[in-house]
Amino acid sequence: MSNDACVLTTRDFTLLQQMLNRSLGRDDPMRALLTRKLDGATVVGKDAVADDVATLNSRVSFRANDGLPQSRILTRDYQGGSVGLALAVTTPRGLALLGLTVGQSFILASNDRLMLDEVLYQPEGAGRNRALFASTPVLRQRPKLRLIQGSGGIAAPVQHSGYPDDPGPSAA
Repeated sequence: MSNDACVLTTRDFTLLQQMLNRSLGRDDPMRALLTRKLDGATVVGKDAVADDVATLNSRVSFRANDGLPQSRILTRDYQGGSVGLALAVTTPRGLALLGLTVGQSFILASNDRLMLDEVLYQPEGAGRNRALFASTPVLRQRPKLRLIQGSGGIAAPVQHSGYPDDPGPSAA
């Protein structure tokens, strides 16, 4: 795959087109990045996207410039949640990761190299798994349990270790 090649769902592609239409002008650095992304995109339906592709609302693990792995959720824009939890596609790094396949890297204009290590959660893949689970027949069987009545009134004595401040196992 070339450096700019990516796989986008129809929803992600439409979002990027809207962002491009709203960009500030030719000098907007996001405009050049959006154009690169859209020109290199292969557009697929949500049911056809592979599980190892970073889509919108996916939790991904990535590295910047061969640094330590980071985990973020790719969001539409900044959600105002916990710092370090989300990465908006309205930022260069978030946009660069969108549509990458595991093992693929993307080089930004600032010469930052982002490598997608893993897609930890993908909403499209999770939806397919739910549909598969729902279509799997469930076998109805009686549980194999046997109830045992009491212990016959026998109680084990509590043993102490001998230390004055040790309450013994009954305190646990």
